[in-house]
Amino acid sequence: MDHSLKRAETSFIPSNIKARILFQCYLLALGVTLMVLSIIAYFSLTENLIYIRNIVENWNTLPIKLIRQTWGDCLQNEEYVNHYIWPGIEQGCDCRDGDQYIAPRRILFRRTDTLFKKECNDTMRDAGCEDIDEMGSRDFKRLPVQFGNQKLSLCVQREQGNNSFALNSPKENECKENELKCGTISDYFFCTKENECPIFQMHNNSNVESGTQDYFQTLRENDYTLPLVEFKIAQGDGVCRKVNERSISQGRSDYGLISDPGVDCERDPRFKLIYKFDEYKFFQANDALDIAKEALGYEISSEYEWGLYGRHYINFTLSCREYQQEFIDSVDILEEIGIKQLVLMIISIICLALFFTLFLLNCQTMKGVDLPCIKGKGTQESNTLFCIQAGIKETFQLIQAIIAIISFSAVNSQINFYTKLIDEGCSDVVTLDDIQNVRDMLEKKIYKYNLAYIAMFFIGAGIDLIVGFLLLKSYYEERKKLASIRNQEKQQEWRQNNIQSNPEQEIFKQENLNPQFNNFQDPPNFYPQQQQNIGTEYVQQYPQFNYQQEQQQNYQNQPIQNQQFNQYPIQN
Repeated sequence: MDHSLKRAETSFIPSNIKARILFQCYLLALGVTLMVLSIIAYFSLTENLIYIRNIVENWNTLPIKLIRQTWGDCLQNEEYVNHYIWPGIEQGCDCRDGDQYIAPRRILFRRTDTLFKKECNDTMRDAGCEDIDEMGSRDFKRLPVQFGNQKLSLCVQREQGNNSFALNSPKENECKENELKCGTISDYFFCTKENECPIFQMHNNSNVESGTQDYFQTLRENDYTLPLVEFKIAQGDGVCRKVNERSISQGRSDYGLISDPGVDCERDPRFKLIYKFDEYKFFQANDALDIAKEALGYEISSEYEWGLYGRHYINFTLSCREYQQEFIDSVDILEEIGIKQLVLMIISIICLALFFTLFLLNCQTMKGVDLPCIKGKGTQESNTLFCIQAGIKETFQLIQAIIAIISFSAVNSQINFYTKLIDEGCSDVVTLDDIQNVRDMLEKKIYKYNLAYIAMFFIGAGIDLIVGFLLLKSYYEERKKLASIRNQEKQQEWRQNNIQSNPEQEIFKQENLNPQFNNFQDPPNFYPQQQQNIGTEYVQQYPQFNYQQEQQQNYQNQPIQNQQFNQYPIQN
């Protein structure tokens, strides 16, 4: 008898510990892999989507019909050209080396030359650290001019209506009726519904020979450019290629408590320099020199240069204008893909959290801990956890596979569309490089990762089915063997109980099991009434004495159920 099965049934420790640990490691590795893939795909998409959105926002901007220079503020229907938002600083504690740091008290606070992003405590203050209060963002709306200490603002008025490049770009070499054609060069002319062309160029008069008294000069003639529509103030050598980033001068580190730190980013050559000025005069013109006094260590220096930059409409060649609306719509498609990738990421994180929780529970069962929330113990308990894990895994991964399959068509169509734009050279080199970045991201980070999702789903489902089948087979074989062992034990126990209670009857039964079927010489008479009419010749042939004696002997040896037929022996 296999007693190991009985021990496994009642044991708190499940069988096949190594196989179960291996399966748990497989689930965790799968969960981590899917989560990492989903996070990379989602953040890659959101990081690169800004390139396409930046182009579309440029096209949706209305052209400028007037730029006004003023020493005061802009009017309600105008907007500032030179608007810069200083981001502000966070609450901090300045414990850097300096005159305020008390050297003998370093025993109280040993951290030196550090700017903490938190409020100072009493120990820090006793050691010479100083609090830096939080400061909100500020609007810089003045530009310093090179003569005197004067400052001015640049105010623009834009055209009204549906006259943006996105909605009214010419699809052929001529403008529509009742529209003014601005420019003659193919790919670089603009059609407007206004009485005059929009502003195409803007220069600083200190760099341009002109008899005008205005500090800046605007031109409505184009020279291989489209209308001027965007303005940015940036530190250093230009505007960041990702327009949501703040540029900083090369080799300079930003203030530690600044809310939005600047980066030495890749510059966008499509933004052209209009006017350059130094940092000290810029802060002075906007009454912001107090920042350096309130925020200890904040540097405002005339060594660093800032500049006003402008960008025209990003060109889309005339031969590709038929694709322009599709390109604009691609932003919405990419955002929908981004939502699907976000759902995949959230599901992956939830799955990994559940897998880790069930992994800990499985570790408890492997140590022999009986989980009160799950029926059974040992192997049965571990098998139940496996079924729960497999159910969670298949459910969530099926959802992920469906989402990935749905995304395939949209992702593939965008890859093909952007490839066509690149192959046909639909824009300038910088813009085509932006499109190339998005296309590569879709192909390498979204398409291939989603393909890996689907492959892992089917491979994982196959592994789960194999493991589940083996577990079920092993489980039913153990059940079958245990049932056989129990039946044998019950029969043996029943026999032992009978022998102990009636030993003589058991011996009698063993010795007298149907003896009449072992002796066929004298079969019993089942019809005694017919023997009364036996003739004399038969009686003489078979003597009465011997016959009755044999009948009596047979009657005693017959089973009980047959004795009722021999109640009347044959008489003379």
